[in-house]
Amino acid sequence: MENSKINISINIILILIAFCLPLSIAITNILSGLLILLWIFEKNWKYKYQKLKHSKPFWIYSFFILLLGLSLIWSDTLYGNFWYKHENNALIGYFRYYIFGYMIILITITSLKIKYIRYIISAFLSAMFISEIVSWSIFMQFIQYKNIPSSDPSAFMHHSLYSIFLVVTIVLLLYRLKQTNKLFIRIGIYLFLFSAILNLFYNSGRLGQVVLIVILLIWYLLEHGVKIKVLISYIVAIIISLNILYQISPNFHKRLNQSINALNDINNGNYANSSFGIRYNILHISKVLIAHKPILGYGIGADRKNLLDISSNYKQTEFFSQLKHMHNGYLQILVDIGFVGLFLFLLFLLFLVKMPLPKHLHKLLISFIAIYLVGFIGEPLLFVRRTYDLFNLFIGIFIVLSIDYQENRKDKTLEKTT
Repeated sequence: MENSKINISINIILILIAFCLPLSIAITNILSGLLILLWIFEKNWKYKYQKLKHSKPFWIYSFFILLLGLSLIWSDTLYGNFWYKHENNALIGYFRYYIFGYMIILITITSLKIKYIRYIISAFLSAMFISEIVSWSIFMQFIQYKNIPSSDPSAFMHHSLYSIFLVVTIVLLLYRLKQTNKLFIRIGIYLFLFSAILNLFYNSGRLGQVVLIVILLIWYLLEHGVKIKVLISYIVAIIISLNILYQISPNFHKRLNQSINALNDINNGNYANSSFGIRYNILHISKVLIAHKPILGYGIGADRKNLLDISSNYKQTEFFSQLKHMHNGYLQILVDIGFVGLFLFLLFLLFLVKMPLPKHLHKLLISFIAIYLVGFIGEPLLFVRRTYDLFNLFIGIFIVLSIDYQENRKDKTLEKTT
């Protein structure tokens, strides 16, 4: 197959991955494997290296992923890790999880053509629209799907992850709303936007609800500037909106009350009866772990083992043996690869923010990064396959857009000087 035809196939698969991510991680994994094979057959190694050569964010991110792998060297075991289905071999887990997902950003930067980006975003939004229809159908008890209760209608993934996907959807819809003046399209976007926000608050994903409040504030400030009047108007609007949602959404009403009760339990020394309590206990124990090995951490092969060793000295920690991860992205990085790893990751994000982009795309990039930075407080989003792949795909897209923007600016500069 000619390189041009292979490249078209790669771009089509990227579109399919964007569509399948919200619906099926199994199909996404198959498509990712096919994507890697086609990328190898495509060759063009010199061209690909030139695309990557001057991308500082990509190289810093690569060092971050590499450091995770190198941490296996100082892990005191490979059999005490958090890898789902690979708890007995962190080396296999690292390659099947981190390297497999990392290839998405590598391939996106080197092989994605600009003209396909809008199709990728449309595919993702289309899949989220389907996901919403299923979610609302379960909530309204029109259908039954895999014994998912109507009180928590997250059909295709855990409600915390679904809430993050919904926030990404809302941000993309806000972006598209600003990019079109066609009345019919704007009405459709407004309806989709309204449905997504309601869906977020009718589901059980409190993490996404908190993230959305912060993201809308960032979006509002970027749009209107940092002014006292702007802040006051936003706070008033949020208080009114949350009060309405508290009255009309049984799930939001219930989950907010649960949050208040959980905080009271924590204040009374009871950490075992809520997700808040579990996270508080993880934070408490992680401080001990981080203090012992602050620079490079315990390594991804021994993070779970050391967490269990420390937690055995505390009360109310029976649930630790069931943990799939540390429920906090910052703690996960610190325990795995220490402050060196966290510094690398934050440096990567800083260089992303500094990338040259048109103003409207820069605002979208900041919003996307903020979703993950806030979401890290409740979930290690780079340690969960769906949100990790989503991150790699969209960050790859932003880097491609930045490279294209810089090349176009150079061309215009040359035109003016010749």
